[in-house]
Amino acid sequence: MLRAFLGSAVALILGLQVALPAAAQETVPGDIEDAKARIKEEQKLMPVRDKWALVVGIGNFKSKKVPRLQYAAKDAADFYRFLVDEANFSKDHVRILLNEEATERRVLSELGEKFLPNLVQEGDLVVVYFSTHGSPGHIDRQGKNYLVAYDSEPDELFTTGIEMKRLLESLKGRVKSNRILLILDACHSGTLNPNAKGLKRVANFDVNAIGQGEGQMVICSSMPDEQSWESRRYKNGVFTRQLLDALRSNKEDSGIKEAFSSVKDSVQKEVKQDRLGAEQTPVLNSKWEGADLVIAAKPTSYEPVPETIRADLGQDSSPRLEDYLRSKQNDGDLDFNSILKEPVKKPSFEEESIGESLHLDKDYFDKIGPKEPKRLLRGYNTAIRSNPKDPELFYNRGVAYIKMERWIDALNDLSDALMNDPNKTHFYVARAYVYHKMGRDVNAWQDIKQAQFYDWKFPKKVSFGD
Repeated sequence: MLRAFLGSAVALILGLQVALPAAAQETVPGDIEDAKARIKEEQKLMPVRDKWALVVGIGNFKSKKVPRLQYAAKDAADFYRFLVDEANFSKDHVRILLNEEATERRVLSELGEKFLPNLVQEGDLVVVYFSTHGSPGHIDRQGKNYLVAYDSEPDELFTTGIEMKRLLESLKGRVKSNRILLILDACHSGTLNPNAKGLKRVANFDVNAIGQGEGQMVICSSMPDEQSWESRRYKNGVFTRQLLDALRSNKEDSGIKEAFSSVKDSVQKEVKQDRLGAEQTPVLNSKWEGADLVIAAKPTSYEPVPETIRADLGQDSSPRLEDYLRSKQNDGDLDFNSILKEPVKKPSFEEESIGESLHLDKDYFDKIGPKEPKRLLRGYNTAIRSNPKDPELFYNRGVAYIKMERWIDALNDLSDALMNDPNKTHFYVARAYVYHKMGRDVNAWQDIKQAQFYDWKFPKKVSFGD
């Protein structure tokens, strides 16, 4: 009897031992979710552990079909210097790829394989910056968006471009960080010219359509259907320069959202003032939670890049950039596209050599353009109707109007030419003469200064005649 009682007691105890964990398991999932939520909230308040960045700037492209950009490489170099010199990024934690070193394969390797995935840990800040051409989804059969690498072919972006979705998937899925900032100074519309960062005049990609996870922030330099302009006041893209100025204003205390508010206003204002009829509105889109991201915040930890990873990565563009900057310390005329193997040739005045001085008068324009402007006017009108975005057609018709002394018509055509391609010296020269004939000499000298800005060979001495 006692043995039976003890056996029942042991069985009961064993049963309870088996049953208790089962009962406890029913409450564990809720506890785990609560714990995860608490950890997530705590992470929002945690300081940045370490900081990493990849900076890409391409102004010089392998394909002759892709128009060169004057300041894209310089924009990237300036952003790189800001991160290293002013924003508390360790030099060996920032990789920069300029021009021919920024191939599609190299960029994706640094993003999703050899650099960021091997080094970034949770709690780190990752900044990725691009300054290059972009393409909207409308020029791809599947409606995909691309950034243009050094070796991209505009007619084969599916196989040679950097697909936007793949870029973001690499950051989101392969980089273990909940703090990622992606900055794109690359519009996705615009004419085929070096001043508008785009490949086709069609709609820009919509930054709000880009899939983002929590802790990712995307800043695009312009809205859909807008261009991202290079400045007429200084040697930078308008967006990058204004962004750097805003981030420098409060240094370590400057949050991205706070800085962006200033950037948005300043970019809109400058483009509106300097580009007749043009608009550029930067866009910030994110699901960022918690305090504002401070890009210059000091990290709490520093871990050097292991020699094994460094050797596998190879050299980026920083050594050549540093050598170039040292060689140009006393030279304010920096051409960052000449850093690497295939320098961009400096623009030259497209007419015949004009010596050390230039006199703009009727005789000057008699030597260029159509000899019988009235007879050719109908042909120009037909050509422009067929190609309404060809700047040279507007320029040629504008010169014809100059010869016919139709100053308002000439002004309209030359302004249209500059709207479609604002980096051509001879466009400014012709419009300067028209402004002079209309009694608007202030505007005339402004255009002469622009001509001198875009062409280093342009005469410093210019005069006007009748």
